Amino acid sequence: MIETASMVELDDVVDAACLEGTTVNTDEWSGYNRIGRRHGRVHRAVDHSGPKRTWALDLDGDGVREVH
Repeated sequence: MIETASMVELDDVVDAACLEGTTVNTDEWSGYNRIGRRHGRVHRAVDHSGPKRTWALDLDGDGVREVH
C-alpha cells in the first residue's frame, strides 16, 4: 500500500516492483495510464463501471482471466 494515490508515487512503486517488459493488470483508474509507456511494460485494464462492467478478461486465450 502507498500513502497517496499520485501518479509520481505510483510510478516509483511500479518501477521498483516490475521488470522491463512486465504486463501490469489494473482497472481503468487514470493514475495507471502511464504504466504501459514506461520501461517497455504492457498495461491491460478492465472496466468495472457501467452496465457492461467486466471483472476479469482472458486476453491471451490461455483460459486464465489474468486481467482483472
